[in-house]
Amino acid sequence: AVFHSADLSYAIGFAAVWDWWLWTIEELTSKIVYFTNPGNHEFDAPKFPADRPASWFRGTDSGGECGVPAAKLMPSPRAGIDRDWWSVDIGLVHMVSINTEADITPGSPQHEWLARDLASVNRSVTPWIVLGGHRPMYIDSTYVCNGTDPFHPNHSGGGGDHEPCDIDVAHYLKMSMEPLLLKHEVDLAFWGHSHVMQRHCAAYNGTCVTKSVPWLPLGANTPTVAPARPGDPGPSDTPPYVRFVEPKATIHLVVGTAGAKHYKNAFGDATDERCLYEYGHVRFYAFNATHALWEFVSLGPIPEASESKAFNAAHIRDTILIERAASPWKSASSPTASSPTAVPSAVIVFIVVMIGVGAAIWAGMKLYRRRQHPLRHDPFTRLEVVEMEPIR
Repeated sequence: AVFHSADLSYAIGFAAVWDWWLWTIEELTSKIVYFTNPGNHEFDAPKFPADRPASWFRGTDSGGECGVPAAKLMPSPRAGIDRDWWSVDIGLVHMVSINTEADITPGSPQHEWLARDLASVNRSVTPWIVLGGHRPMYIDSTYVCNGTDPFHPNHSGGGGDHEPCDIDVAHYLKMSMEPLLLKHEVDLAFWGHSHVMQRHCAAYNGTCVTKSVPWLPLGANTPTVAPARPGDPGPSDTPPYVRFVEPKATIHLVVGTAGAKHYKNAFGDATDERCLYEYGHVRFYAFNATHALWEFVSLGPIPEASESKAFNAAHIRDTILIERAASPWKSASSPTASSPTAVPSAVIVFIVVMIGVGAAIWAGMKLYRRRQHPLRHDPFTRLEVVEMEPIR
């Protein structure tokens, strides 16, 4: 299956663009389950109908769509257009999708739903919890508005009630929902929105709780991982193969590597372990209750001058192995949750992709094929998670 984390068609109010985009992805969506959630380019608008709750960030990014085309054209397990959050069990994984464009502060309908949903997970059936949202809770970025007060009224443009800048949004999400992620031991969080690939440590309250350590898998079928290049941003000593051993907090991954131009504003935040400005997607495998793996499959560091012309051969640029005991990861060494200042042998593949539409079809068909992997040992259920943008 596919999880497409918002910024779907970039129609911005033009129905013809929706028609074209849906036609473009039909070959992929006709073959696998395709889940979506909303982002700023589907939901945000300065004014909503009187009978609907307004978006949290009232910019103009949806072109007045207010989430209607996305909800009507892209079915998902959502309860409704104004309750566009959902969860589903797929093999060993409990997948949770939130709407970062809607109120998620404590006491809000979305926050109360998330608390109930996470509390109901049976970890003996779905030992892994993966959460997906559009705007990131952890992001290495210089894009900041007010900075210290995420609930400060937006005076930076766009007509919104709340600051839409990366750092302000990250603070808002930490304050609103990060205690829930710690309490219910959410293993991974996938985010989009920012046009970059970033792998962050297992963090809480803006601080690394568990850092990755170098790892080199053995075996003749080990996938080839390209080494870090001199121009790669982020820590230069971070290897492309790492593992998290008994992580005690949520690992955060930003996959915004789409056709849209890269932001290139990472500065080296303390939680950022690896940062790449390359187009590509993520595959996530849950092998059993104790081991999972993610891979960032890059389409290559395409020069911006030729972004819309050609894509390099795909290659793996980052790999994470997660190792833990069969029981949940909470222990005496876990941080305290406070407001921030017989499991079946199966493999679930989550692919978080932000790529240009032309590349989406190329990559989607490639990803649809089953590939040999050194840790694979049984037939598996497949979930492919996608976020796309048009090439600009």
